[in-house]
Amino acid sequence: MDRLEKRKEIFNHIVEDIEKTGYVMKHNKIDLMKMNIFSLILMIIYGSIVFSIQIFFHGLTIDFTFQNYILFLMGLMVSIIVHEGIHALTAHIVSKVPFHQIEFGIMKGNPYCYVCAKVTKKQYLFFVLMPTIVLGIGMSIIGLLMSNFWVLLLAILNFASGAGDICVAYQLVNQECEFVIDHPTDVGYVYFEKKEVF
Repeated sequence: MDRLEKRKEIFNHIVEDIEKTGYVMKHNKIDLMKMNIFSLILMIIYGSIVFSIQIFFHGLTIDFTFQNYILFLMGLMVSIIVHEGIHALTAHIVSKVPFHQIEFGIMKGNPYCYVCAKVTKKQYLFFVLMPTIVLGIGMSIIGLLMSNFWVLLLAILNFASGAGDICVAYQLVNQECEFVIDHPTDVGYVYFEKKEVF
């Protein structure tokens, strides 16, 4: 049995156990095309805000050297790994998900962290948004304090890369549910509502 089939089997067992307790499962998949468009819009808006703050307080100096450019590219690659690592670490700490139930990979060109466990709505929101908060907002604050163009640019790209996570959080906040599980094969999640009794 390959990894994907094993993941689907575990997912089906979890769903079955939850549904036995009187819940009904609903799907919520993320449209990748819309997500990428949203990411671009987010980058423009957030970038405009951050650079406006930088220019207002410190002005803007771009120290464009080959060394800085290489360091920026290295930071960008590392931040992709760190982004998914923050998802995993937060899920482990906040939701007590064992590391063996957390997987990493690439789906349709997008890196992902898959959490194969039932978590509450609040827990899911917490570990979904944490990388964007840390690498986007947190790094922006550091970049502004340092008055460093490259750190600010890296922070803006990290914030924009959290577009999918922000979409998930926005949709989930508006849904009445108790439990959430990452979808095993698509970008998105499934959530569980209490079955109505007539």
